[in-house]
Amino acid sequence: MTTNLYSPSFYARPDWTSSAAEAAFDNPALAGKIKLRSIALGDTMSFLGDQLLVTVGARHQALRVDDWSVQTGAQTAHYDQSRVSPMAGVVYKLQNNLSLYANYIEGLSQGETAPATSNNVAVTNAGQSLKPYVAKQKEVGLKYDLGNTIVAATLFSTDKPRAYVNSANTFVAAGKDRHQGLELTVQGEPIKHLRTLGGITFLDAKQRSTGSATTDGKRVIGVPKHQLSMALDWDTPWVEGLSLDTRVLYTGSVKANSTNTLEAPAWTRLDIGARYLLDVQGKLVTLRARIDNVADRKYWASSGGYPGAGYLVQGAPRTFSLSASFDF
Repeated sequence: MTTNLYSPSFYARPDWTSSAAEAAFDNPALAGKIKLRSIALGDTMSFLGDQLLVTVGARHQALRVDDWSVQTGAQTAHYDQSRVSPMAGVVYKLQNNLSLYANYIEGLSQGETAPATSNNVAVTNAGQSLKPYVAKQKEVGLKYDLGNTIVAATLFSTDKPRAYVNSANTFVAAGKDRHQGLELTVQGEPIKHLRTLGGITFLDAKQRSTGSATTDGKRVIGVPKHQLSMALDWDTPWVEGLSLDTRVLYTGSVKANSTNTLEAPAWTRLDIGARYLLDVQGKLVTLRARIDNVADRKYWASSGGYPGAGYLVQGAPRTFSLSASFDF
């Protein structure tokens, strides 16, 4: 169906019958198989009296992908590829509680699957999985240990090939998506009985070498410029074993298509909860109660999909939950 994010079209609810469900699920066809194998080997060496730590290693990954046509049963794609990827890391202790670190890693990942249509036009290789691709990640950061709290700052960059539907309506891999940014994190117990965990991330994710002036340099679908998460957990002084917690999540606006003409707005969510520990016949029992999305905010939790054919995922409404766990 054709609609628009800013001026939506409304349709009647489709009929639901048992025969419709049976037709779809009574005899499902095999559409694809994915098999991933991985083994890694590494070693950490210390120098300068453990002031400098160097880790080197390699990872062997093997990825097999088989696709079949649901309509005809014929195999449409078969890939069985493997790769040995390097990995390396360095930690230099500027002081006992201050460390500078850097790492590099590569990974073999499954290629994306061609959509059925793009801009309401049939894609020529619909349902076909593209060949596996290699993603490369670089990271450098600083970590400061205050004893009861650890703060860290990390600069990172990740490159991966991008996939899109070209002018011939064929889904291909060309160009790349580059994600780079800064992450600031904090975790620990800055005050007795109060624990914190959170951080903020600044992201710059751009499409590169896409073959089209309408998408080159534009933001990657579904990636915000800012994200924040902060959680606090407090042991109450009134009741032994009772703790209260809260969490704030913020996600900046995201683009919902590759040309960046559609945008899902930023959102903020508040969650609260309580935890009670008690002893039952020598066994630890934990009772939990939570309210997620306290203000019952309506928001788009994420955006993604194929270039030119993105989708939106609606955030969950206010949710109450009760749970219990037992140690044996």
